[in-house]
Amino acid sequence: MQKRTTTLYVAFFLLVATAAFTVLSVTAQPTASIENPDYTVTEGDQFSVDGQTYNVTDVSARISKGELVRSATAKWVNASARYTETWANNSTISYQNNSYRVLIPNQSKPSAVTLREIQQLGNDTTTVEQEGQTFVITNGSDGNRTLVPIKEYKRQQFGEPETKRLTTGGTIQYKDNSTSVTNITRDSVKIVWTAPRTNTVKFGETTAVKTTLIRGGVPTEMQFPAGGNNVTLNGKTYTSHYPNNSTLVLSDQPSKYQSALNAVNHRNERIAGIWGVLILSMLATILLTGLAFLPNK
Repeated sequence: MQKRTTTLYVAFFLLVATAAFTVLSVTAQPTASIENPDYTVTEGDQFSVDGQTYNVTDVSARISKGELVRSATAKWVNASARYTETWANNSTISYQNNSYRVLIPNQSKPSAVTLREIQQLGNDTTTVEQEGQTFVITNGSDGNRTLVPIKEYKRQQFGEPETKRLTTGGTIQYKDNSTSVTNITRDSVKIVWTAPRTNTVKFGETTAVKTTLIRGGVPTEMQFPAGGNNVTLNGKTYTSHYPNNSTLVLSDQPSKYQSALNAVNHRNERIAGIWGVLILSMLATILLTGLAFLPNK
């Protein structure tokens, strides 16, 4: 009687295990997608968001720590980006293909600054220091060498150094742009200009959502590269999704895609529960079979 009851229980748990095994064998891998995306692009494509053009420079995939990771980047140009520079007093700057010294007067509230050209000596010029003063060694027509103070030598060779006076609110041509002098202090000068600037936008990397199902009679781990990274393009928010290793799709409805990802996670929880049923049923079958063959006392 005991063995007959055990046989019935074993048959029941085998039936449950078989059903769970079958479900895991035919269940499709849970994935999410974006229906009717706003943009579908590949590497090298262009797309525009309210007049702003984006150039897709990369859509690719790689394996990182055993997981498939997809990503994408694009570049766009801000035609009127704001640039600033600060010149410290007595520093050297490059201006109009020459080097200049920044000279700010020693005043509490200076309103002007002078740029003085730095006259460079040639590589074949020899100098010497004597009594704290620098001299240039020149060779006379009679073969005798003469020491000429360096300032006097430069004046003889180049004339007076070129100077440029800048005032607060004034403009200069700097780096091929009209540049404004916005602030002058005892320590520094601030200049501002506008010019094109190339920016890079990253659409984020995927996160592997793993699901273990049965394929070919054996447990098989599958990966779904989930997107869902939000990015702002010209003031609008889009979410990213990668249907394959070379394609990026964008949607302006992030909440819908997030709901689809939540559904994937929910299905994975249910699949994990089915695995629990399969494992417990097999353990129960083995345990009951073993107990059935124990000798009676």
